[in-house]
Amino acid sequence: MAGIGFRLERLLERDSWTADALAYGGATLVLCGAWVFSVVSIVVVGRHASAHLPPREAALFLAALTTACCGAAVLNAPCMLPAARYLADRLFAGDAGAFGPCAAGLSLVLSCAAAAASIAFAAHTALPAGVQLAFVLLAVGQTQLWLGTAVMAALRTYAWVAGSYLVGQLAGAAAAIALGGKFGLPGYLSGYAAGVCLSATLLALRLQRDLSYPRAADHGALATARARPALAGIGLALAAGTWGDKLVLWWWPGLGVPLAPGLRCYPPYDASFFLAALTGLPALVVMFLRLETDLARRVRAVYAALTTHQPPGPIARARRRLQACARAICVETLQAQAPVTLAVLVLAPALVRGLALSPEAVPMLRLAALAAPGVVLLQLHVLLLLYLDQPERALAPCAVYALACPALTAASAAIAPALLGLGHLIAAWGAATWARSRAIDAVRWMDHEALARAAALRG
Repeated sequence: MAGIGFRLERLLERDSWTADALAYGGATLVLCGAWVFSVVSIVVVGRHASAHLPPREAALFLAALTTACCGAAVLNAPCMLPAARYLADRLFAGDAGAFGPCAAGLSLVLSCAAAAASIAFAAHTALPAGVQLAFVLLAVGQTQLWLGTAVMAALRTYAWVAGSYLVGQLAGAAAAIALGGKFGLPGYLSGYAAGVCLSATLLALRLQRDLSYPRAADHGALATARARPALAGIGLALAAGTWGDKLVLWWWPGLGVPLAPGLRCYPPYDASFFLAALTGLPALVVMFLRLETDLARRVRAVYAALTTHQPPGPIARARRRLQACARAICVETLQAQAPVTLAVLVLAPALVRGLALSPEAVPMLRLAALAAPGVVLLQLHVLLLLYLDQPERALAPCAVYALACPALTAASAAIAPALLGLGHLIAAWGAATWARSRAIDAVRWMDHEALARAAALRG
């Protein structure tokens, strides 16, 4: 995980404003570039569609984008961590040629799954054939885009990832606006889907150029998921927690707006979620930068002390430094996020008016902004546990997040609709607190026996 970290470490070691700016800029590009380009494109095309389509069709366009994004996230989620673990093990064994076949195998499996699921869903909606075809292309393209992004991130070619998103989103927005003006909803959806497919194609071409394919498609990542189901469970639980509250509100009587059979939305909450996710980017940047530099260095120090059979004193000191580093990252993450969250709390009414949302979105946006740092801290401690090769410890907090988020959202919808978003807030911070406790325990009990157990699991 520390490939980009080595380059960031060299920048931070220069101890200058320029080096710090480059390091934080690099981390921002890694985490924010693709997401920001996508959100800006959706906002631009969505506003244009709202001005040129009937209200129901404009809502249908945004609901189709959201549904395709949700489906792609759920399909990719259980595969990414097992794939990363499988590739790490193969690289450790000197099998660098595993990258290409593994990516090809995942692409084949996920493409077939996305095509089958989206075709069945589109047929169920009974929408016009042109809209159904565009939705299927969008769902398959989004699935491949997320997969390509994950593989390219493992190869540390972040600039190409951001550039692919930029080119694809610009082309997709232009095509959606041009085709939408002539063909209405099918044109908007087809144009945007074409941009997503272009981004996925650019990533695939780069993978084809950079990777070798010494054998046919490799499905070792799926075998790893079966051997270590906690890895697949973590990804699936995080995706379920992220989307569970939206699904509840889409189908809640009196809140969700029915647009077609099986296709619903709740625009105030959906828009608040996307906007709040953007507000969490400062915390993500700080977390990523410190995780890939300071924390990675401390983890390596602990494992070096264990693998070289140091006496208890040096091992205990290395553990204490790792604990102190994790605490410092939490504090820095919250310090970076606090001004942005405070600004959103104050400016929420103006932001809602600027996006032409209903006034009921104001409290939702505020609660979502307060939940965003909790989600980041949950991810931080889950990643720390994965650094320590403890996915089983990380699974339980993620499962609580996945179950509590929709359950608490349903409770708030039934009891206090004015507090929609409170369920996600409580679930995120509760799961983050428990994950932190389990990460502290994992560091405290790191010893030679734990290292031997981890080695036995890898074997």
